[in-house]
Amino acid sequence: MIRTGLLATHRRAWLLSAMVAILLLPVMEASAQRVSAEAIKALDEEVGLLKETIETSHNQLRKLRERIAELEKGSSQYTNAMQDMQRRLLEINALRKQLSELEAKMLSKEASKEDATKKVRFHADLRIRPQMSINRNDLNSDLDDNDAYWAHRVRLGLSTGMDSWIRGRVIAQETRRFGQVRDENGDLGVHEAWVEIQPKDTPEFWLRAGRLELSFGSERLVGRDDFSATGQAFDGGLIHWGSGNTIQIDAFYAKIRESTTADGDTDFFGLYAKTKALEGTTFELYFMGLFDEETQVKDAGQSLEELKFSEHIYVVGGRAEALFFNALRIEGEAVFQFGSRTNPQKPDEELSHFATAYFGEISYQIPMATRPTIGGFFAWASGDANPADGKSLDFQSLFPTRHGFLGTMDLFTWSNLVDVGGTVELTPPGNFGVFTAFHYFMLAQPRGQLFGLGGSGVPDQDVGRMVGMEIDAAVSWSPKPSFQAQLGYSAFLPGQVPEKLGLGKDIAHWGYAQMRYRY
Repeated sequence: MIRTGLLATHRRAWLLSAMVAILLLPVMEASAQRVSAEAIKALDEEVGLLKETIETSHNQLRKLRERIAELEKGSSQYTNAMQDMQRRLLEINALRKQLSELEAKMLSKEASKEDATKKVRFHADLRIRPQMSINRNDLNSDLDDNDAYWAHRVRLGLSTGMDSWIRGRVIAQETRRFGQVRDENGDLGVHEAWVEIQPKDTPEFWLRAGRLELSFGSERLVGRDDFSATGQAFDGGLIHWGSGNTIQIDAFYAKIRESTTADGDTDFFGLYAKTKALEGTTFELYFMGLFDEETQVKDAGQSLEELKFSEHIYVVGGRAEALFFNALRIEGEAVFQFGSRTNPQKPDEELSHFATAYFGEISYQIPMATRPTIGGFFAWASGDANPADGKSLDFQSLFPTRHGFLGTMDLFTWSNLVDVGGTVELTPPGNFGVFTAFHYFMLAQPRGQLFGLGGSGVPDQDVGRMVGMEIDAAVSWSPKPSFQAQLGYSAFLPGQVPEKLGLGKDIAHWGYAQMRYRY
């Protein structure tokens, strides 16, 4: 009974629980559905926010990319503009250099042939140069060789075009120092006087004869020597033929000295070829000859003795110049001499002559506002360490433009000499120019002669190689092509060679101020 009652009780409880569960089941399902809907709604809201955030980020990234593209485009345009500006600056400088060269040539040639109605053109060239030198001749402060004076040079002349195929020019020149009377140590004469014939159908062929200027290459062997007091001109003839930039050929002959007796003459001749067929380059080849015959009379006590001296020197050489990127300039020249000459110490002995000379220079113009140009150079000319060995090895410098090549003090000749140095040039606004240079001089042969500097003799012992150092500086101003003002200073610091040769060991100074007007 008890067991049966317990079972009945359990059944009633189970049935009661089941009924409760059945009654609560809809309520639980509704609650679960309500919770799920709220969760889904919250998730949808979060997804929407994420989508908005992502879209905003995409928009920001797109704008950022667009801004970066604009900046890159602007940077590229700025870089291109800077490169174009640098290129244009270099082109302008190259054109200015060409214009200066053309203006210099125009001033030394005939009036423009485009003005056919102008048959006569007048020329004027006035140069005034006060200058001062200290120890320049002997490098010795104990000796009074200091000098200060005003030098001037005047050239007046005219060019004529009688017809389209014949022209002429006459230039008179006077040089002197201030304070001198006209016939005292002055120099009045004819600088140029020539006639030129140019056939109408061959515009690049002409013949010129008379007293004329000769200028070849960088004028290290033959030039006008314009900075000197009188300049340099030759009596002779010049034949020119060319074909544009492909080839230009000059053949010349000059009588350096004419003797009316049996004393002998000095003749100079040559052939010079140049081509600019490759853009930015110049190549030159040349052959020259110098024949010098001279008879000197020597007092031999009871009678007069005639001494005959002669030189037969042949010159073969080449020069190359190239300009890369309108900024990098390279130049080189090599010269070889051969022939024979009389021994100056023993006139009855003939020496076999062979000599060489080399020059190299490299410079770079930095593309900046003032166009600074930095360069380095090397010049070498052979020397004779033993003149008594039957050979002549001293390089003969011929008829060069001396100024500026081996320093602006013009102390030395290109023979038995080594010159190593560098240059810095600036071109500030306002038509100004600044130039500085450093030269380190050495003897090529320590027992050879030092040519220049007061006419140094042949040493009788080894005097070493260190000749000295020179520092040059100059400032120029040219507001117009016809006018130029220049201020310069140079100092030479002697080495052991001048001292052992008895010249001295004191510093030499040289300064000048120059004004020049050309019409």
